Amino acid sequence: MDQQHDYDVIVVGAGAAGFSAAIEAATAGAKVLLLECGKRVGGSTALSSGVIYAAGTEIQKEGGVVDTADAMFAYSSALSQNRQDASLLRRFCDDSAPLIQWLQALGGRFDHQRLYQGGAEPPGVRRSHRFEGRGEGLIELLERHASERSVEIVCSTRVVGLVKGEAGRVCGVRGEDYEVKAGAVVLACGGFGNNMDLVKEFYPEVAAAAGDWLWYIGNEFSMGDGLNMAKEVGAAIGNHNRGLIGLTHGFIRGNELFHPDWLVFVNRSGRRFVREFSPYGLVARSVMDQPGKTCFAIFDETSRKAAAANKMYAGLMDQSWTADNIAILADEGRIIRAQSLEELAGRAGIDGAVLASTVESYNSDCDAGTDTRYGKSPGELRPLRTPPFYAAEIRPAILAGTFTGVRIDREAQALDSSDRPIPGLYAAGETAASMGELYIGGGNAIANALVFGRVAGRNAANSTVKH
Repeated sequence: MDQQHDYDVIVVGAGAAGFSAAIEAATAGAKVLLLECGKRVGGSTALSSGVIYAAGTEIQKEGGVVDTADAMFAYSSALSQNRQDASLLRRFCDDSAPLIQWLQALGGRFDHQRLYQGGAEPPGVRRSHRFEGRGEGLIELLERHASERSVEIVCSTRVVGLVKGEAGRVCGVRGEDYEVKAGAVVLACGGFGNNMDLVKEFYPEVAAAAGDWLWYIGNEFSMGDGLNMAKEVGAAIGNHNRGLIGLTHGFIRGNELFHPDWLVFVNRSGRRFVREFSPYGLVARSVMDQPGKTCFAIFDETSRKAAAANKMYAGLMDQSWTADNIAILADEGRIIRAQSLEELAGRAGIDGAVLASTVESYNSDCDAGTDTRYGKSPGELRPLRTPPFYAAEIRPAILAGTFTGVRIDREAQALDSSDRPIPGLYAAGETAASMGELYIGGGNAIANALVFGRVAGRNAANSTVKH
């Protein structure tokens, strides 16, 4: 190691991206410092359900799922309408199965019974792998292996800037009262979901649509520090106005991205506009395209009485769409309740004539067992006939992840405004602009963080360690 350096590699942020970078850098022979501004490690990953998106894994094969990285690439490209950097997507898809294998080699285990279809993939293609122990267990595994590789982990230490040396190379970090030198730096300090000023700047569409309903479900320290530091040394910011937004009724501030499949979504014109039980990222995008960027979930008393928590999401999501809870919220006036569809429409500000036609057509489809408009499965169809009728306003207002970040290449090296690599600077996770146009399926974010964290760690070490 260059004796002018205190460490070969400094990693900023101890979530999935940061730990994977630190482990790989240390494995490559680097002396590594991992800095975390929170009192404990984990970031947003520790708060998650621990689902990881991957294709062509042994776990899939054992479950009878035929899948490949090429199929994942084709699906993701189509979903994003080919507006995602193909080189980053290719790296993500190709490295996803090796990522699962790497975690298993570290001692990680996956719940084979909870391998599920997490996006709009073809039927039977299940890519969402649930880590046993959820996100917290994943962080515990990574922390243990980082410590075993002599990574120095320091918490309660905020980095506020980067140090540049000769030829513009990033060669360290600085805090308010310290400076540490390194051969290379990996920024893995999360997104900016908890900084509403940056949300308004980088995700203005959602900020305007959600208004005071908007809230962030990630780590409290996701303040955009990585973006600010990178910009100061000339890094370009990409993926403007992109992120993962979920729908909410506003009843609770909980992690409730999934809604019951029996709900019927209508816009203010009274028309359905989407298959209600599509992947949550896609449904939210559809709501964003509606007048007023809002919609209403409507249902009748029969559906209200049958409403219950979905066992599939037990331990994964909060669930407030239950019979008793709906009744309480209706009594409080937070859900509109009316004895007729005409009254319901009037109170909700929906076109009553169109709503009546929509419900008539929908009920006919329910009777026939075929959703002719949006393809709901027969098990998801419930007619609206029994008063009282209900309407709950739904907005895209749960900010689950921010995709705007430091532009990187497929080697996770930060790029300047001319798309040239900035020597000594790497980025991964929410800090990097490595996600695509849309959230492609359950576990997309953690998988992306781990894949590019590993790439960043290896390359940061190889750029500075003298073999």
